[in-house]
Amino acid sequence: MQILNFILSIIEDTASSIFSNFILKRIRKNKKDNKEECKKSVDEKKYKTDFAKRIDQLMFLINQEKYYGFEELNLSKLAEYLNLESVEILKQYYKESREPTFQFIDSVAEKLGVNHNWLKNGEGEPFLSTHYHLPEYNNISRNDRFIFAFRNSQDKEFIFVKYYLDESKRYKYITYIKSVPFNNEIGYGGLSVLKDAFKILKKINSYNPSDLEMICKLSNDEYENLRLGKIYPGKVLNYKVSPATFLLDDFIDPTGVTDDDFIEFYGSEIFKLRNKLYKYMKR
Repeated sequence: MQILNFILSIIEDTASSIFSNFILKRIRKNKKDNKEECKKSVDEKKYKTDFAKRIDQLMFLINQEKYYGFEELNLSKLAEYLNLESVEILKQYYKESREPTFQFIDSVAEKLGVNHNWLKNGEGEPFLSTHYHLPEYNNISRNDRFIFAFRNSQDKEFIFVKYYLDESKRYKYITYIKSVPFNNEIGYGGLSVLKDAFKILKKINSYNPSDLEMICKLSNDEYENLRLGKIYPGKVLNYKVSPATFLLDDFIDPTGVTDDDFIEFYGSEIFKLRNKLYKYMKR
């Protein structure tokens, strides 16, 4: 009996020690978690308004892409870019707990090419485009410049990115998130999109032929992030022109491409469409 009690006491002491260590670890972890939460809370407290917080997020995203239009965007340069009388107009939203008017936010969003809803209330993504379709053929002007952002994969598709100089002589971007397919398995809907796309390409070619060489290859993630408005569209200008211009040249100029080579690369359905496009483009 004494031996049994001795064994039980050892077990009890061991369990107590394990439990104590468990409690001690939990206390230490809670202290660490509380410290992290406190740090987050302190970071949040520097923002008196949600508008100020989103402005900082916006400048971070633009600077992250090393956009050539700003050496390093800061609050003073942003105020100047927005044609404000003073940087204090922006600074007040960091100092005072008073959000700007919707009219002011809309003005800032319009000038920066930012998603209005995101800047107002955090809904959506910062650069989410409202242009879900292709550029409007009749509204393309000589001053509009285009870049073709290709998905760097076997799926061969691209999206139009339009950029132009605004009143402040800064480039502004519009991303048209409707993908234009170039693959062999293209269906009827895809053929219709491709036909519309080449009507647009024909007009771009007549205004700025060099734009047809403005092709950047993006990884799958970058391509999707551009379409979803998670990255600054100016990112596309950081890429060197890709030698993949043949993806457009094969349609615009048939010289040097045999029918067999074209069919092998694009497929018979695209080949049929190309012939229709040639007839259309010769009108």
